[in-house]
Amino acid sequence: MTRASHEECGDVVDTQVVIVGGGLGGISCAIALKRQLGCGDFLICEKAGNFGGTWRDNTYPGSACDTPTHWYSLSTEQNPHWSASLAPQPELLAYWQSLAARYALHEHTFFHTRVASAVWDESACRWDVDAEDVRTRQRIRIRAKAVVSATGILTEPKMPEIEGLEQFGGSCFHSARWDHGVDFRGKRVAVIGNGASAAQFVPCLAADPNTCVIQFCRTPNWFLYSSSDSYSPARRWILAHVPLAMRLFRLWVVLVRLGTPVMRDMWRKITKGGSMQDDAIAYMKRTAPAKYHDKLIPTFPIGCRRPVFDPGYLACLHQPNVQLNWDGIREITTTGIVTNQGDHLLVDAIVLSTGFQTGIYPISVTGRMGVSLEGFFESEDGPAAHLGVCVPGFPNCLIIGGPNTVTGNGSAVFTHEIEINYIVQLIKPLIHTPNPLSISIRSDAYMQYNSQLRDALAGNSYTGCPPSWFRGSGGTGRNFSIFPWSHGWFWWLLRNVNWVDYSVEGPGAAVWLKNQERARRRRRALASVLIVSLVLYRMKT
Repeated sequence: MTRASHEECGDVVDTQVVIVGGGLGGISCAIALKRQLGCGDFLICEKAGNFGGTWRDNTYPGSACDTPTHWYSLSTEQNPHWSASLAPQPELLAYWQSLAARYALHEHTFFHTRVASAVWDESACRWDVDAEDVRTRQRIRIRAKAVVSATGILTEPKMPEIEGLEQFGGSCFHSARWDHGVDFRGKRVAVIGNGASAAQFVPCLAADPNTCVIQFCRTPNWFLYSSSDSYSPARRWILAHVPLAMRLFRLWVVLVRLGTPVMRDMWRKITKGGSMQDDAIAYMKRTAPAKYHDKLIPTFPIGCRRPVFDPGYLACLHQPNVQLNWDGIREITTTGIVTNQGDHLLVDAIVLSTGFQTGIYPISVTGRMGVSLEGFFESEDGPAAHLGVCVPGFPNCLIIGGPNTVTGNGSAVFTHEIEINYIVQLIKPLIHTPNPLSISIRSDAYMQYNSQLRDALAGNSYTGCPPSWFRGSGGTGRNFSIFPWSHGWFWWLLRNVNWVDYSVEGPGAAVWLKNQERARRRRRALASVLIVSLVLYRMKT
C-alpha cells in the first residue's frame, strides 16, 4: 500500500492503524506491526520530510548518543558496524533511516503531514484523524481502528522569555535547529543554557581558540564520567561474521550498564563507602576548574534529574576562551546581553540551549463523552497513563514514550521495545476481529497503578529538587517522567497484557471473548497434558 501523497489518496483514507510520528518510536512500532502481526495496513504521519526524529533534528556539533549504542538500537535489528560505543548523530540517523528503507516504511508514510486532531467515534469504534500538509495546507481525514502516538516529548524547542530577544542583531537560534551556515571562528558566542546538549556542543565551539564562548547558566547539573571507545575493524568484523557474537556482546553491554550501579551499591554497603553522589562530586572537583566548584556542583540530590554523562565539557572549562556566567539575564540588546548585575556583554551570536516544550500534548485528542486528552492531563496535574501506554476514556489510543516511562540510566529504545510489545498485543484483536472493537483501560486499574506509582515517587528524593520540565504545576508539581523502579520491573509489568484490566466492547466483542475463552481452554488442556505426562514419567522411573 503506497501513501505517496494526499492527492493520490483523496480526502478520506481508511486504515487499520495510524502512527503519529516517524521518529524512533514510530519506526519501531511500524516494524513490529509488520514483523509480529503481518500487518501492512497502517499509516505513519510525519510532519518533517524524512524519518529520524531527534537524530534528524539535533545536528549540532558533538551530537551523539550517551547510552551504549549497541543497546540504543533494536534488539531485532542489531548493527555490528558502529564506529564507537557512543555513536555520533550521523551514524544514528543513518541506522534508523536504513531500517525505514529496509521495511519499506516510505510506502506507508505521509511526510510533511501534521496531525491536527483525533476524535473518537463511539458508534463505529474508530478514530477520525484530521491531518494537513504543512506545505499546501491540504487537509485529509484518516479513519483508523487504532491511533499510536509516537511524537515524543522532546521535539518542540522551548524559546526563553527574555526581553529583547527578537531585536538581537546577530545570529540567534536554538541548538535543536542548528544553523550550519553560521561561521563561529573569531566570534564571541553566548550560549544560554547548560543542559546535556550544551555539554556536547560547547567543547566543539571552544575547540577553536579564536572563538570566545560565554555560557549563561541557571541550574547546575550533576556530571558523571563517560568515555566513548572506538571499535576497531577487527572487532566490527567479529561482530558481523561470528555467530552469536553480536547478541552476546549486546547482552554484555546491557549487563554492565545495569549491573555496575547495583554492584557498586552493594560494595558501598559492605565497605560503608561513599555514594554515587560522592563519586560525582569527586569527579567534578577533579575535572572542572576550582573557581567554578561552588556554582557548578548542585546542592540538590543526584536523583532529582538525569545526570549528564560528561563528553569532555568539564575539562574544556579550563580553556581561556570559555567563561561561565551565573548572574542571570536581564535583557538582550541588538549587540549583546545585559546581566542582572548590569553588565553589558557584547556578543556576535547567541545559541539557545533551553530545552523543549513538555507537558503539552501537541495534538487535540477527544475521547469518550467529549473529554479532551489535554483536559484529562490537567485534571491529573500533568500527563498520566496506565503503564505509560493507555489513558482511561480513550479507547484504542496508545502512547509510546508516555508518562513515567523514563528509566534511570537505561536505553530509551529498549524501553520503547517493551512498550511496543505491549501495544502490539492490544492492537492484535483490533485488526484480526472482523467486527468493530474498542479496548480501553478500566479506571480502577488505572487508578491502582498510578497510586502505586505516585507512592513510589514520593518515597524518592524529589522533594528537595529544583523545578524541572518533567514535573507538573510549572515544574514543581507531580513527576510525570520518571519510572521509579528498575528496568527489569518495567519489562515484567508490560510483558503480557492483563486483559482483566481492560474493557472490551463493540460488535466484535462477543467474537473476541469467545476466541479468548478458546485460547484459555487450549492453554489449560496443554498444561494438564504436561502435568499428567510428568506424573506418569515419574511413576515409571
